[in-house]
Amino acid sequence: MIRIIRQETIQFFVFVILGMVFSIIFDFFRALRKNRKISRVKVYIQDIIYFLIVGFIFIIVMLNYTNAPFRLYLLIGIILGITFYIGIFGNHILNIFVKLLNFYHNILEFIFLPLGVYGDIFKKQIYFLKKFVLNCCKKISYMVNSKYELAKTVLLRPIIKINKRGKLNVKKCKGIQKEI
Repeated sequence: MIRIIRQETIQFFVFVILGMVFSIIFDFFRALRKNRKISRVKVYIQDIIYFLIVGFIFIIVMLNYTNAPFRLYLLIGIILGITFYIGIFGNHILNIFVKLLNFYHNILEFIFLPLGVYGDIFKKQIYFLKKFVLNCCKKISYMVNSKYELAKTVLLRPIIKINKRGKLNVKKCKGIQKEI
């Protein structure tokens, strides 16, 4: 009997800690939202990711510590853990997450800012090269079209013949033909 009570007490405290872990994960997502403005779609996606992570952790803890039966004191332990975390650590951990994310963002900006500047220069070079190629293509296309029109008028020019009666016969050549 004492062994069962000790085991249930351990399970209760494990679920109190689990509630605190759920709150820490939630504060991480809150810090992501505080760091920058995020669209509604991204918030929905973050919520789905949060619930997938929490559900996965919950199932693993349930299988490892309780052999799968869920009891009311486990739910009370989770709620108590969330309440303790929010009351004692909540704002402090959230501020730490916000500062860490800002620091991480500043480091990434410091590393990739020169690449961004060089990337802008590279984009401008690519833009001018693209513009040059398109202008050349337009000129080549114009030249090809004009040569095609010239070839079409030469190859498909009407052949004028006068028959024995003195009437004009006009025929269009299809391809290159010799005049007889």
